[in-house]
Amino acid sequence: MPFVNLAHDRLALPAGRMHLDARGNAVYAKAFADTLLGRKVAEPKIELAADGRVRQTDAATVASASSSKTAAGVRLRFTAELNLLPAPAVKSSSHSAGQLTLKVTNLPPGKYALNIDGNKAASGTARQWARGLTLATTPDVRQAEKLRQHVVEKNQLYFHRWRPQNVTYLFLFRKHEQGQNAKEIPEFDKLVAAQEVEIARLRQPKSHAYELVRIED
Repeated sequence: MPFVNLAHDRLALPAGRMHLDARGNAVYAKAFADTLLGRKVAEPKIELAADGRVRQTDAATVASASSSKTAAGVRLRFTAELNLLPAPAVKSSSHSAGQLTLKVTNLPPGKYALNIDGNKAASGTARQWARGLTLATTPDVRQAEKLRQHVVEKNQLYFHRWRPQNVTYLFLFRKHEQGQNAKEIPEFDKLVAAQEVEIARLRQPKSHAYELVRIED
């Protein structure tokens, strides 16, 4: 009889199915959300002119936009809040669903850096900003990742609370083995509730201060 490696990875891939990687899960999640809502979730976009005029916004709100001149050149300031958080970043991809695209037109030639809440988020030439840059490193992206981590943690706690083995080993005919731990099970309810509070806080987008400034080439 030939040797059959029961631990071979390929045996875990049934015919007609697939195991998605992080990028695949992100694509599927976007399609799933669109289907549930009955419409395509809009990608956030903001377009401003160098003089501070707001030309267009999609899935985002802009306020307090202003433009001023400094010794280095134009400085553009505004606050913005996304309607929805972006999807958590995927390491194998340069873009995740829901990341903000910022376009700034009519900038004098040169290179410009974007700071969000005082931290550098992106840089590009006037021509690149006129075409629009998708922002992969923002407070919203980091918040989405924290939200993902708390959701995973909550799900793990919920699993430990309700795993089928608990019934047998803690409450039924095998409770003589580990029944002394039964009193700890309700403690998971408190931990799950605490995670739910944090999830409710993190899922709400926040307003952030944006500043685009001229920098040395």
